[in-house]
Amino acid sequence: MKVFYGLIILISFIIAPLRGGVSAPLTINEAEVLKQATKFPAVPLSDDALEALSLANKGRLTEARKKLKKIQAPHIDRLVTWLAATSSSDDVEFEDIESLFSLKSEWPLDNRLRAVQEASLPLLTTDYDIIEMFKERTPLTIDALDKFVEALDRADKKEQATIVLH
Repeated sequence: MKVFYGLIILISFIIAPLRGGVSAPLTINEAEVLKQATKFPAVPLSDDALEALSLANKGRLTEARKKLKKIQAPHIDRLVTWLAATSSSDDVEFEDIESLFSLKSEWPLDNRLRAVQEASLPLLTTDYDIIEMFKERTPLTIDALDKFVEALDRADKKEQATIVLH
């Protein structure tokens, strides 16, 4: 089992090959990833954990989660979910992203996460749930805005729907 002294080192190993080596300058997104990683305590990482992170970074969440079943690492599971969601994985579901935001943490690329979440709104979501979801924030995608306005209309909140559209 390999031991890393924090996820910062881990993230740098994942990101460095993507940007052509360690000497390339950090982009804003990578800096945000490193900022988020500092919030996690040092954890020992097995080869399975490293492989799960690599799979998630490629958008292969289902395969990454199979690797994680062999180990107990809730921090890695959250990071795997975040990596998959920001890597345009088709496996990420609404509840996966909701679980990240339920932690009341700040996540890098949170608007990207929200847009992915909005795109994966379950078909059977009630009008009440949609209205509650956008009670404190504006939808980021056209489809979510459309669902929000329709839900407000059906709930006889036409004035609020008009305000949202303007």
